[in-house]
Amino acid sequence: MGYHRYWHCEEEIESSLFVRIALDFERLILPLEDAGIRLAGYDGRGLPQIDHSGIVFNGVEECGHPQNPEIYIPVPCDTASGIGSSADAIYSSNPLFVELKRRTCSGICRCESFNLPRRVDRQERQLLAPWRIWRGD
Repeated sequence: MGYHRYWHCEEEIESSLFVRIALDFERLILPLEDAGIRLAGYDGRGLPQIDHSGIVFNGVEECGHPQNPEIYIPVPCDTASGIGSSADAIYSSNPLFVELKRRTCSGICRCESFNLPRRVDRQERQLLAPWRIWRGD
């Protein structure tokens, strides 16, 4: 089960505006990598999609970060911040969950993909509408 966020979007983002959005996103890739955040395609493999039809990315499936079997049902502690290794990320633990000092992946950075299409099919948009209403978004 993943964590989902939905938002309202227009059926189509004007082409010249989308080009600027895509350029801004491309400018973020190297600074993110410098911070230890590598992006991949929708399934955690290959490169992110950044083109005239949309922006789609995910974390890297096999990122090489160390696994920590002591991390189960992770939640952030009150002072949690940043990202880093799972080796020393545990703040406290109890039988129900583990509180973490920071965001960590424990060996797989891939989770839910991000998708920003330039055009959204009207029928697809209507299918998402009940979620927005139910969630109060």
